[in-house]
Amino acid sequence: MIDIYVRKAETTAANLETLTAGMVNAVTVRFNLSAEWTGLAITAVFTNGITTVDVLQEHWLTENTCAIPHEVLALPHRNVRVGLQGRRGNELVLPAVMCSLGKTLPGADPSDDPSVDPALPVYEQLRQTVSELPKSYAVRLQKNPHGQTAQGTLVRICFDDASTFPGGVSLHLYRCLRRKSRRYSWVHPANWSEQGENMARFGYGLIAQTPYACTNTADTLLYPPVPDWMPNNGYLQTEFPLNEENLQNGFYELSIGSFLLPLLKPTDKALGWNDMGFIGLGGSGLKAPLLFQFRLVADGRILSRIHDTLCIGMHRGNRAEGIGRFLDIQTPCLKTSCLYTAIR
Repeated sequence: MIDIYVRKAETTAANLETLTAGMVNAVTVRFNLSAEWTGLAITAVFTNGITTVDVLQEHWLTENTCAIPHEVLALPHRNVRVGLQGRRGNELVLPAVMCSLGKTLPGADPSDDPSVDPALPVYEQLRQTVSELPKSYAVRLQKNPHGQTAQGTLVRICFDDASTFPGGVSLHLYRCLRRKSRRYSWVHPANWSEQGENMARFGYGLIAQTPYACTNTADTLLYPPVPDWMPNNGYLQTEFPLNEENLQNGFYELSIGSFLLPLLKPTDKALGWNDMGFIGLGGSGLKAPLLFQFRLVADGRILSRIHDTLCIGMHRGNRAEGIGRFLDIQTPCLKTSCLYTAIR
């Protein structure tokens, strides 16, 4: 693994590895960032002088490691370089200088490799290998497919080739977990009943970091019980079974207004339900929106490629609205006019 040390705009590389033309996901880089990068949306920029590939941090392997894109390793005798860009919203805040990862060397020529079976051309071997790999399905998002008003916002989760799905496929929700360093990773706990790192349920109970059942009067005063209108026992729904109609249509439609109800929390000091806010939103929700991804899962295996991320934030001035203006308890449905949604 190549280490990249980024001190503000200065970039240096250590532990360089041999790069050969044609490598695919064989070499990774680890970014060691200074405090100036905290809170910025980071993009890694790889180039060989001919081809340039941008990789958003949310698509890195982990919160600080990223594979060198194969596109910049396709040609021999090219100097591969990497740099970072840090943005706050749409504004470029901190571009770091590019540093060299080394020059791509020619790899072994299969025609001179005696281990290659001469009875089967290399191309055919590759084709057979690819055909044996598990199929990957793309998941895309579409806002308001029926052109509704903000009060009834839908998100359509689209998938292709549903007729070829294996049995038992369902949609799973992954949420973006922001760490104290402002870096983040995608989390979907396998078992909500277990406790440990990344295993906490996501919902109103997150205020107390404990289950909703209160054992004494003091707890009841601090953490009021889940209202009757709160869906899914007050926790964010993380799995959506797909029925025959979903598979035939090639999509699943999710109502944002009801889906987000478990993320409501009281905002006053007594933790009553007179004023409402959102768990996980930073500030007004403009700088740090909630981020979600949807993935197809069967038998515990992720089947899908992620094309889109759902971003949900709160319009400025709506952080603590009266419950009557913020929520329609009869439906129950969140008045999504106070929110903004985006797909990126």
